[in-house]
Amino acid sequence: MVQRNVIARHSPARRDLYALMLLSFLLNLVRLGTKSVWLDESTSVLYGRLSFATLLPVLAGGDPNMGLYHLLLNLWVRAFGESEVAVRSMSALFGAFAVASVYLLGVRLFGRTAGLVAGLLFALDAFVVKYAQTARSYALLVLLVSLSSYFLVIELDRPTRPNRIAYAITSTLAVYAHYFAAYVLVVHFATVLVMRRRGALKREWLEVSAAILLLCLPEVIIAYHSGAGWIGWIKQPSVNDLWAVLVALAGGSRLLLIALLVCGFWATVCAVRERRYWPQGFVTAWLVVPIALSFTASFVQPMFLDRYLIICVPALVLFGASAIAELRRPVATGMLVALLVWLSATRLAVYYGRDGLENWRDATRSVLNDMRPSDAIVFYPPYAQRPFEYYQRQAEVSQPPRALAPAPVDQQRVWLVIRESDTADHFFAVQRLQASLTKKYRPAGEWRFSGVELQLYVPNIRIR
Repeated sequence: MVQRNVIARHSPARRDLYALMLLSFLLNLVRLGTKSVWLDESTSVLYGRLSFATLLPVLAGGDPNMGLYHLLLNLWVRAFGESEVAVRSMSALFGAFAVASVYLLGVRLFGRTAGLVAGLLFALDAFVVKYAQTARSYALLVLLVSLSSYFLVIELDRPTRPNRIAYAITSTLAVYAHYFAAYVLVVHFATVLVMRRRGALKREWLEVSAAILLLCLPEVIIAYHSGAGWIGWIKQPSVNDLWAVLVALAGGSRLLLIALLVCGFWATVCAVRERRYWPQGFVTAWLVVPIALSFTASFVQPMFLDRYLIICVPALVLFGASAIAELRRPVATGMLVALLVWLSATRLAVYYGRDGLENWRDATRSVLNDMRPSDAIVFYPPYAQRPFEYYQRQAEVSQPPRALAPAPVDQQRVWLVIRESDTADHFFAVQRLQASLTKKYRPAGEWRFSGVELQLYVPNIRIR
């Protein structure tokens, strides 16, 4: 049964909420600036540096997804700068608020203890922390879909106009944060139909639905005209990818995923036996439907990616934590909570010890330290220049000349900067580029960093 009066003034639940938010924010700050910015983050920073007059056309067609995040980041960068810590700290803050929303939702659905465990597991989830330390929209997305779900649960339990307005606003903002929020709204729509049946066609819910559709209509039009080019690089998934995505959502821990699923299935059996269908059914649908729909849609247009499905992490931890409400013995509860927390914390420690996806910081420094005024730089692919330029600005080094094609032999050396994740799909293109360089230059050095490769070419010396 849905809990009421979740957060009263000076209540233990309020203390739980503040403690979870503080814990989450501190976890999100650990090593926040130690890992290098990667390509997608450098794109966000680029948008964050644009004037509003320049940014709006980009969001209206060039790169429309995550528009809300990029607008907020633009304001954030103006206030706090564009260092690694500065641009990532906004996501760290969103991640802490997302933990609070998961806790509140868990208390509403399954009680205070289950909500506390769900919030704690969400705060410790290495996958969540990873994207709370990333200058991208994912932490904002998971916050907004959790808040939207929270207001839906409140409205179904205690219908009021303010609840419906809050639900419509958070749902709309979630879509503007990332298009995958629409999958959660599908679950909400189905939930209202099942719970309200004919009541779902009453004026109140029709007004809410119409408001969300009208508010999201500009983004729908923009997305239609911009096409699917922004996800054209995603490959069609296989059945094995389903399990891989689920493991990723559990912070990369197979044992934690299995434990959460087993706990959730057991709680579901208990709920069905006692005919308590709706809370468990809502969380289960939230976990399953977005994954199933995005996987199915990927056979038309590939879009199945673990970080897009971060929208399902709240459902996963709530699904597992729902078993807490079914346990009657404190010893069993304590043992289960200790197991889940230990599995989460150990995986989070592994994440903290890993290097970043792409080490553009050291790669850029290596080039800048050895660069001569006459040197040229060729980037493959061309957009790999974005993270390089980010660290140039951080080092306060002026932009060196960029060569789109090899320059005359007697003028300069050429640096070839390659983003390694692009070479697998464009192997022959990289080979052709290297072959064109070796017509006038010879390799003089090669350096590898995480996700980045540097090659130095110097003019051929003819012996007469």
